Amino acid sequence: MPSAAALWAVISAPVPFGRAMDSLASNELPRVRSELEQATAEFRAADGTYTFPMACRLFWGRKQGRTSAP
Repeated sequence: MPSAAALWAVISAPVPFGRAMDSLASNELPRVRSELEQATAEFRAADGTYTFPMACRLFWGRKQGRTSAP
């Protein structure tokens, strides 16, 4: 993420958390934004960008037909 403003834009966008943000009173938004910045501080670089660790696990398999009991 290029900045704290960009991070906030993603979080407050309609998906995934926009509806939850819309349900908050306007005076609660600054607190939420501050808590978000505190929670993500460890991922912020000196230049203001954010780098979050990513993990991806792929699952795959093959569907097998049912066998009927004798």
